[in-house]
Amino acid sequence: MAKDMESFQSQEEKRRKRMRLAAYIGAFAVFQVIVILVFALVVMRVKTPKFRVGDGIAIHGLETVSGLGSELKSGVLTLNSGGRLNGKVELMFIFKKKKSADMNCSISINVASKAVQSVTCD
Repeated sequence: MAKDMESFQSQEEKRRKRMRLAAYIGAFAVFQVIVILVFALVVMRVKTPKFRVGDGIAIHGLETVSGLGSELKSGVLTLNSGGRLNGKVELMFIFKKKKSADMNCSISINVASKAVQSVTCD
């Protein structure tokens, strides 16, 4: 009877050790997942590039021809332009991420004074 009791305690002890080992492995796996998520969301994040338009817009030569119609009658000529900046970032020589930025601008020019009235960019 004593031997059965020792055998039962030995088996119970082994079961506890296995449960503890499984808990440690599970905790380590959860920790690794958290580390990978933080790394992917914080370190590997690539910001989108930005376009900026400077204040140095100048008009050097503007000649008007009478065939441009209603735009020139109002005295303001509106120009629309757009640009796209594409790029690729290489992280740690392994991961490659592509990013792009778009810019659309509307420039209003006063025909009489040949000066830029407003620049609006999105």
